[in-house]
Amino acid sequence: MLTFFMINNTFKFMFKKMLIIAAFFLLCLSSVFSENNEKRTISYDEAFALFHERGSELKIADLNRKMSKRDEAVSLWLPSLNVSGTLMSGSGSYTPNTIDWNWSNVRIGGTLSLSIGAANFINSINRTLAQSVADYNYEKTASSLEQTFFTLYWSVSSAKSAAMNAQNSFDVAKEVLLQTEERYDAGLVSSLELMNAKLSAANAQQTVVELESAYTSAYLTLKSMIKEDEDFEIEEIKAPAFVSFPAVDDLYMKFLSSNQTVKTLSYTYKTSKNNASSAKYASLLPSFTFSLGYNYAKDLIAGVADDSMTFSINAALPLDGYFPGTATNATIQKAEDARKIAKLNLDEGYRTFRNDIEKNINSIQSLEMAYKTSVEQMELAEESYKLSKESYDNGKLTMSEYDKAQNALLGARLALLNANVNYQSALYKFAVYLGIEYEQFMKSFLGK
Repeated sequence: MLTFFMINNTFKFMFKKMLIIAAFFLLCLSSVFSENNEKRTISYDEAFALFHERGSELKIADLNRKMSKRDEAVSLWLPSLNVSGTLMSGSGSYTPNTIDWNWSNVRIGGTLSLSIGAANFINSINRTLAQSVADYNYEKTASSLEQTFFTLYWSVSSAKSAAMNAQNSFDVAKEVLLQTEERYDAGLVSSLELMNAKLSAANAQQTVVELESAYTSAYLTLKSMIKEDEDFEIEEIKAPAFVSFPAVDDLYMKFLSSNQTVKTLSYTYKTSKNNASSAKYASLLPSFTFSLGYNYAKDLIAGVADDSMTFSINAALPLDGYFPGTATNATIQKAEDARKIAKLNLDEGYRTFRNDIEKNINSIQSLEMAYKTSVEQMELAEESYKLSKESYDNGKLTMSEYDKAQNALLGARLALLNANVNYQSALYKFAVYLGIEYEQFMKSFLGK
């Protein structure tokens, strides 16, 4: 009996030891599994770098810029280049019975000519402008994509926070429903209040589904933009930093040369101006042709050879441009009218730029006030919810009134998230509109 007791205790000790080892192994395995499946957090700066590195949109824009520059370079100084040559020639006579060739007149030669007119000198100016436009188009595309990316990233962050807040509200609604069911079973509340509690929980669940769907859609869009295969977390959106701007006219003068719209209109005007000059001078000034020829002749029978070189300069003066009513004169007038239109558009662009600065400042100030108001509303909603919960737990408040306080808190939190994203996105858009880097923009106007 003693032996059996000792064996039984030994078995229990070994069994407990095995359980401890197994539990420790499972704990370690769980820890490793958790570490391996933990999502890494990609900050905004990291995501932006991945977008630049992997995104095809910017690469396509850069290739278009290079192609445009190459096209302009090819067409600059090769307006009219011709090469002609005579490899062999001779003379002969034909009769019904025989063909006789005179091999004493065999020649080999070539001619090279280059024509240069007034339009070719204008091409050098237009090429520089075209390259500037190509650079600008790339910058415009890059700025637009970066602006979209900025708003998307922080919208994803905001959507995630909104979904989490909605989930918290749903958890509270489920807890309230359980409490209401217990009170109903005890005869403390009516069936109407129980139905309202169920309806409140269902509405809270529907809000969770909608916000999680919105988050998932925005998250997948962001994931596609940075070409990331693995799932990841993102930064939590921070409270905004407030800015202060100088006078509108000061901003206008400082950023007039960097605004994208003004730059486009300026390039358009300069191009149309040069096109008008090109059309005018090409039809009024002469064009020149330089010809250089080499001729070689050899008598194949006698073996006597001679060669010669020719050189000529020819000038041609068109007359259509000097007389009204001709097609050339109409082309000149059309180009001049296009220049005038471009100038009017540029002048209007200057006025629009100043007005847009004023509108952006007013909009940003309004969004700042909206954010601050949302902060105050959320603080009041949190206090109201706290008092409502205490009253509801003590039986002094109906479930419907408590549900209103809970929904008001969720609404205030979502409004604050939206106000934050709207304000920071407006700052980024204004920086892009002025043609300045966002970091430099914030340093220039932060808290002044």
